Amino acid sequence: MKQLLWIGILIIAAGFEAAGANRKVTITFVPQENKPEWVTAAEEYNVIWTAEADHVIDGLERVSHLHFPEDKVKAEIYEGASFSGGGNRPMLLRASYPMEIKKATLVHELGHRMNAQLRKRPADLDEHRLFPVPIRRVDGFVRAGVCRS
Repeated sequence: MKQLLWIGILIIAAGFEAAGANRKVTITFVPQENKPEWVTAAEEYNVIWTAEADHVIDGLERVSHLHFPEDKVKAEIYEGASFSGGGNRPMLLRASYPMEIKKATLVHELGHRMNAQLRKRPADLDEHRLFPVPIRRVDGFVRAGVCRS
């Protein structure tokens, strides 16, 4: 739970430090099936993104010194391991997470999408180490099978 608190602090801090929103990345959250819990989860992810989009993107760009490569992302909500997607593949997000973990997972997977533009990578690079410390602490979820990327 402390890890999730750090994620929230990072997102909020990034928002306060941001001079303003230069652009907004649009994410469309769609349930893979019309299950009520997946529809509800898609709505929850949308609430998170509506409130935090510019803060998250500005924060990721600031700490990575990269520009987010997309302005539109499709995210499918289902019950399985989260996955960043990319190219023609949608982001996949787990429906059953509590709100705090939904926030952390969304930031985490967006970090993977941002890092996908890196063309030169050391062979021993653990991509999860590219994230700032609070996001890196989410690695426990990765090892628990939450993230496929």
